[in-house]
Amino acid sequence: MKFSAMVAVVALLLFSGVVSAQNRATGNFDLVWSVGGEQQKPLLKMVWDNTAPTMSALPDSIIHIKNVKAGTDLDQDGHKEFIVPVFHVENGVNRRSIHVFENRGNDRYVDVWSYQFPDEAGQFVTVDESDLDGDGVKEILVV
Repeated sequence: MKFSAMVAVVALLLFSGVVSAQNRATGNFDLVWSVGGEQQKPLLKMVWDNTAPTMSALPDSIIHIKNVKAGTDLDQDGHKEFIVPVFHVENGVNRRSIHVFENRGNDRYVDVWSYQFPDEAGQFVTVDESDLDGDGVKEILVV
């Protein structure tokens, strides 16, 4: 039963839509990512006051952020999170990491968890979340 549930989750991940973005400076704010609508007008933007200390959670050498999972509540505290896969270069080495940013209720997002994959981890396609082991706590899935 667990195997069939995992296959269903992986299939869902493989056929889900893609959200792509680039890091662009706009004054004191950085556009971290946006979801485009008709005629490329943004439907949803995530921006950061780059003078705030939480901006340092993201590497300066971001190449791209894609397949962001938004609107989940991993820790079940009532505050929604973004799961953000990041690809960047550090000292000429390709790096991949996952960051979880939580909305603290004041329109500010805080990096509450991150993981940097080993160099040999390869490329990941997407991220999602699910309670795979049935313990009531959601796990982050990387495919």
